[in-house]
Amino acid sequence: MPTPTAPDTLSFLDTLLAIETAWAELEGEPDLAAARRAAAVGRASAQILLRAAEIVGRHGETDEARGLLEEGLRLDGPPAPLQLAYAAMLDDAGDRAGARTWLIGAMLRSRPDAALGYRLAAIEAEGGMTAIATAVVDAAARLVCNTIDETVAAGRRLRDAGQAALACRVFARAFARGARDWHFLADYGSLVASDASLAAIPDDAAQLSVLATNARLALLNARDESVQAAHLREASAAWVAREDLGTFILERLRRREPFSWVRVGDGEARFLACADPSFPAGITTAEADIIVRHLWHNWFGSDIAEVPAERLRALATRTCQAIAKADLLGVASAGRLIHDRNQAGYCGLLEQHIRTLTDDNRERRFTDALFNYTLNELDPFYARLLKGRDFVGLIGPHPELAERMRDRLAIGEVRSWDIPGEGGLDRDRDKADRGLHFPLVYDRLLSELAVPYRGALFLVAGGLLAKVYCDHIRDLGGIALDIGAVADAWMGYNSRGVVQKLSMQAGVI
Repeated sequence: MPTPTAPDTLSFLDTLLAIETAWAELEGEPDLAAARRAAAVGRASAQILLRAAEIVGRHGETDEARGLLEEGLRLDGPPAPLQLAYAAMLDDAGDRAGARTWLIGAMLRSRPDAALGYRLAAIEAEGGMTAIATAVVDAAARLVCNTIDETVAAGRRLRDAGQAALACRVFARAFARGARDWHFLADYGSLVASDASLAAIPDDAAQLSVLATNARLALLNARDESVQAAHLREASAAWVAREDLGTFILERLRRREPFSWVRVGDGEARFLACADPSFPAGITTAEADIIVRHLWHNWFGSDIAEVPAERLRALATRTCQAIAKADLLGVASAGRLIHDRNQAGYCGLLEQHIRTLTDDNRERRFTDALFNYTLNELDPFYARLLKGRDFVGLIGPHPELAERMRDRLAIGEVRSWDIPGEGGLDRDRDKADRGLHFPLVYDRLLSELAVPYRGALFLVAGGLLAKVYCDHIRDLGGIALDIGAVADAWMGYNSRGVVQKLSMQAGVI
């Protein structure tokens, strides 16, 4: 097969972008003028000339259409699929010059995907032509991008060629198009974490760090072992099923013995992985900084860097104590570890830590961390547990909830300890005081909490700090239920998306 004479890369880019402009002219329902403009700027593409000829011919300009087709016939070269296959073979054999030539030929004979441009950029970068590789990446940004796997592969080649900035641009394009494979996320996140100047490339560097670190943890930390352990737990006598949860809690209320139901998930895992030195992790310092800053700001509306390190370590220790002492511990189910790909790495890591914290031969029961919502679906407003009680304590971000609970559920007294809400509520009143929750409100609440009698019931909706509040109530002789965002649902706020939607079907309290 003879090798065609290919233009130099920079002049090819001018031709390529002219062809892309022509394709834009031909989208939708182009008229005669659009077809003529496309033919004028896209004469290097036989497909452009063919499409333009069809439109011109439909408008009765048969001689003009024939001329366009004849011009297209003079564009020599094998069809694009053949050239692409040959370019790939030469590329695999290390013949960069030959691969470049046939790749360019193929891109001139069909509307190219951006992935082909990124592959060309990688070939140029591997040949030491950094400026040309940059120009190709610039041009490819203007092409459609549908071939995600090939785009990722080109990004890895650019990374391996020492072009981190170009690789990040290509990875960012794949990420924007929905690439979420764990291996890709781990590669992309590591690249960004290696150089802070690259973190501004994606629109949301924090989201990338959270997803990328989750991916790497899922790949590194024996996920299959965590799934198997979860399956065994759910098949054991220690597991409280969804249909049994209400009865189980009701029996504890009848006994009036100190009791805490604490739920943990990906948020607690991320915090502990960044703040607790004993937590099994594998997160770099740079990643931890991005992840915990984003998490802390969403929880408390403040910068975690302003919190003394000793306070964070103490909070991590206190959180682990609350988990270890919980009588009923809500954890990630085996199903979530398998199917929730965006959180499976964090939840699997937490699963390992929970096995360490609960390896004390103490009688303890487990349930799904999301059953706080399920319980509300089966028993709206937890009426079976709450109706007619003489006292219920409430810790949460909704001051109005106490009176509503008292009226609807005929409770004698509902005493409320108010805390600032999290970012998901998006209320003006929370924006004014969110930064006060930790440590100011936290310290005050722990000093003021009072349990009126042994076995008094408390509902706690406080995110991370709810674990500590529940444990403190248990120490004071009370019964504490970590109900989380169910309190938001009762007030008509969906702060957790789909997982909370079913729980809101009964309406507001």
